[in-house]
Amino acid sequence: MDDPRLDPQAVIIQAETNLDIKIVGTGDFIGDGKEDILWRNVNPDWEIAGVGDYDRNNKTDIFWRRITDGRITVWIMDGLTRLQSRNLTQVTNTVEWKVKN
Repeated sequence: MDDPRLDPQAVIIQAETNLDIKIVGTGDFIGDGKEDILWRNVNPDWEIAGVGDYDRNNKTDIFWRRITDGRITVWIMDGLTRLQSRNLTQVTNTVEWKVKN
């Protein structure tokens, strides 16, 4: 635990018994310079394909891909608040095209 990004005042998270909840990424969602954990428990047709600061506001956004039809959406975030959704070009060949973050 020698990672300098770890906060010595961090909150200890209780064990999660719901096996549908998964950790799917990390990023600085609230803009405080520290890594936050992104948990997911939603429609399994959509996967979180990546996280990053796509609008350059120093807060992490969420990149979604719908597995069944290749739809792609980016959630522009302000901390825990979704400011907007931006639909990107749909990828019709979901077998050969993969998201690389």
